[in-house]
Amino acid sequence: MASPTSARARHKFFLATICILAATPIIKIGDIQLLEVFLFLHILWLALVLAFHRFRVPLNDLWRSIGTSYAIFFIIVLGLALASLRFPFYPPQPDLSLLKLPFVLSIARATELFLGVFHMLYIASILRDDHPTRLYAVRFYFWTGFATACFALLSCPLLLSTGLAWGVYYPNLRARGLFNEGGPYGLFLVSVVVAGLVLYRSKGLTKKQLIVAAAAIVPVFFMTQSKSAILACLFLFLLNIFIVGSLRLKTYLLVGASIFALSIVTLTDFNRNFISYINEYQLVQEVGPNLDESAYGGFGGRLAGAILIPRMIAAHPVTGVGLGNYPILFNDPRYLEGLPYTSTWEAPGIGIVGYIAELGIPLFLYLLLILCVPVWMIQRKKAAPIILVFAAVQPLVHLFGTQLNFYYPWICSGFALAFLDFKVPLTSGARRPRRIRIFQTSIRVSHQPLSHPADEAANS
Repeated sequence: MASPTSARARHKFFLATICILAATPIIKIGDIQLLEVFLFLHILWLALVLAFHRFRVPLNDLWRSIGTSYAIFFIIVLGLALASLRFPFYPPQPDLSLLKLPFVLSIARATELFLGVFHMLYIASILRDDHPTRLYAVRFYFWTGFATACFALLSCPLLLSTGLAWGVYYPNLRARGLFNEGGPYGLFLVSVVVAGLVLYRSKGLTKKQLIVAAAAIVPVFFMTQSKSAILACLFLFLLNIFIVGSLRLKTYLLVGASIFALSIVTLTDFNRNFISYINEYQLVQEVGPNLDESAYGGFGGRLAGAILIPRMIAAHPVTGVGLGNYPILFNDPRYLEGLPYTSTWEAPGIGIVGYIAELGIPLFLYLLLILCVPVWMIQRKKAAPIILVFAAVQPLVHLFGTQLNFYYPWICSGFALAFLDFKVPLTSGARRPRRIRIFQTSIRVSHQPLSHPADEAANS
């Protein structure tokens, strides 16, 4: 039987690896993220361990509740993917790789989601009863995000002197860390900031450490110029205002959120960029088939998504067009209605809203519901308010643009579920309630630790 020390060491290696790879999605093997390869191999290893022990391992409450909900989701996705084969497809390139073929593409996207869901539950299971490793995991995630911010800052003089666009790029020295663009990186930094606050409230980070990290993370956050990240921050501020206890603290947070919003509007190009999106959308709607293919750098991205996604929803509101099929239906004349074709692989760029066209309205609403289940479970358990905010990170970053195949939101939800029973520890100066003990009894409670089935089998 493996010792608890060796199991903890194995867990720490796994957690450190996924934290590093989640912060560096630019590292890929072909079109596949290196993190996806690691997670897939990890699942294979767990499957071998379970098979060796004949799958005789009990499941805890998280696997039974959340896992069952996602199992239903994946079964329906498979059925809709088969139904989507009735469509004529218009791929941007004639020679597609195997993973981009119809139906295979849907299976590939569903596999990416399965990796995220499975490891969210796995992380929560192995950390829920192991507070030291739980703090280690969140701390590693936070300092990895801090390292990417330092990398972006150090890339500024390199870009100015040599023209090498590593952690920042033109125009305006926009920070992207080890992401492809500044927008997704800004949303990632939102999760890093919340992780830092979780650590601070759980005594895993000192105030001095938090200030030092903020000196790098906050400037880089604004350097990302991510409008979605700014909106996500404001929503998290508002959420915290509603769940904190005292009226005085609510007032402070509301004033802070107002100052933050006013600063963004007055000191950045947020207004101008937002208005430019509206102008571009109106131009395409007015010009239509006469639109120049090279306008605004080409017809694609969020602009195309904002136009084509509603048309796909109107055509198939219940069944959708199939998970992952947006790029190979982009050039369908029924949706373009005379707009320019594209020869590049396009994504909607509008976050989880884009999945309405692929999943259909009923299944999308079901997905949105189960994405919010961790928030509901933490609220019902009356965990610390900052843990509720941590759980809200995933639905919010998906809402504001992060695709479901980015894994850091799933990792954050796994961490939040691991803190399901966490209460903010009292400070040394806090007054504790006085207890008067009349009878002293000793009760022995049988407790079964919550761990992943494969880990229990591996340790036996």
